[in-house]
Amino acid sequence: LEKTLAESVSCSVQRMPLARQLDDIRQSGVCLIRDRRVDPSIPLSLQTGFLPRRELLKQLTALIPNTAATFTSDYVYIAPTPVAFRLPLLLQLVEQQSAVWKRLPANTIPRRTLLPVRPSWERPAVPSELLALAARDAGIRITNPEAIPHDVWDSAELPAMSFPELACLVLNQFDLYPELSQSAAEIRIVPIPVDQALELRHSFPAELRSGLELAWTGGQPETGIRWTRTSAVFTASLERH
Repeated sequence: LEKTLAESVSCSVQRMPLARQLDDIRQSGVCLIRDRRVDPSIPLSLQTGFLPRRELLKQLTALIPNTAATFTSDYVYIAPTPVAFRLPLLLQLVEQQSAVWKRLPANTIPRRTLLPVRPSWERPAVPSELLALAARDAGIRITNPEAIPHDVWDSAELPAMSFPELACLVLNQFDLYPELSQSAAEIRIVPIPVDQALELRHSFPAELRSGLELAWTGGQPETGIRWTRTSAVFTASLERH
C-alpha cells in the first residue's frame, strides 16, 4: 500500500461524484473505505500536477467539509474528521484487548478466533448481518447484536484483518465499539469510550522524551505519560489522545 500511495499521479476532474473518483483510485490497488456518513454523490472538482497518490487523496477529502482520510498499513479510511482520526486509536485499543485472548489458557478461545479473516460483502449489505456472520465464522459471540443500528451498505472487499479489527471498523461508523471479554470469545457493543481514561502505547526516539512530556501534559493533571525502554504509555481520554 505504501508503494502505491507514493506513486506520482495527476488529477483533472470537474464535478465528478466522489464515488466515481474513489472507484478510479481503487483501480490502482488502494483499498478505500468510505464511512457511511460521507455522501458518495457529492461532486468534486480538482486539477493538479503530478503528486503522490497519498497527497491526492488528502486534497480530495479536503474538498469535503469536515472530512479527512486516515491511512493505515492496509487501507485508507475516509470519514468525518473526528471519526477518521480516532480510528487508529480505537484499533490500538482493540489490539491491546485482543492480546488478553492470546494469553488465556488453551481451549478457552477457539483457535479460529485469533486467525485473520478476509471480509467482503455484496450490496445491499446490512452491517448487523455481516458482523453476525463474521462473528459466527470466527467462533465469537456478540452478546448484544441488537445494539447495531440498521443500515444498508455498498459492496466492499477488505484486506485480511482480525474479527475485532473488523468489528471496530464497522462499529466506529455508528459511534460504537467492540468491548472484548477478558475470559471468553465474546464481545459486547458499547458506546465509544470518549471520556474514559485510556492507556495507549507509542514509540518515540529517546531524544524526544523531555519535549514530549511537556507537550503532552501541558499542565493538565488529567493526562499522564509513562516511559518504558522503547516506548511511551500515554494516559488520557480518547479526545485528548
